[in-house]
Amino acid sequence: TNETELLLALGNADIEKIILGASFEVNASVVIGRDITIDGSGYAISKAGTPSYVSGGNNYVFKIYGMEHADVVIKDVKLTNAMAAIMVGDYAHVSLDNVDLDGNVWGGIEVKDTSTTSLYVNVENLAYSEEAYGKPIAWVDAPEVANASISFVLENTNWSVTTASVKNQTHYYLDAANAVE
Repeated sequence: TNETELLLALGNADIEKIILGASFEVNASVVIGRDITIDGSGYAISKAGTPSYVSGGNNYVFKIYGMEHADVVIKDVKLTNAMAAIMVGDYAHVSLDNVDLDGNVWGGIEVKDTSTTSLYVNVENLAYSEEAYGKPIAWVDAPEVANASISFVLENTNWSVTTASVKNQTHYYLDAANAVE
């Protein structure tokens, strides 16, 4: 029901599934570095304070990295008031089901610019009504990194993913009209 309990649960390797019991704020980006399912039960996790437009650091709700491989499931939750809802680095398979990414400064998911960055996103019932040119659902920094990629599996949606190159980034849009300035 709060940041402390979430961090304790993430720190306990015996816990495979975390179920939220309330909406709450987090003071710092919550680091996820292992296999886990987070069931938001319809609640919200908000980043405390005024979100910054600056990439990196402490400007996300979730930072999923620090592992050779992890399967992370995030469902039934709103992630808001950050630069981006989620930052992914290293190798991770991330499934998002009924996740609301609205209310963040820049966009939904940032894939960091490391030589090992890869993201597989299974999307079902995703809410992101704020998508616009320059505010994509996901983006890869420094796309010249050969291994940096995003793969989307779109279940039960009428979306198709469109990419656009913008300022040394590759942007991913669910609505092709948003990929054009």
